[in-house]
Amino acid sequence: LQKFKDDLDQPSTKARIDADKKLGETLGVEATPTLYFNGHEYTDPKEVADIADWIDEELAQRGQ
Repeated sequence: LQKFKDDLDQPSTKARIDADKKLGETLGVEATPTLYFNGHEYTDPKEVADIADWIDEELAQRGQ
């Protein structure tokens, strides 16, 4: 826990968090977690299996 706190206080960590936050705002992310796969947002996951099915569908659409 102390390492986490120490890392959180580092300027490089703050810069990374700020950059990630700005990117999320640019993309219109309104909540966490928000899932993207190949540029498509997955909305309203109910179960882990739903997410796995969605990933499989995305892969199938790309012939993978």
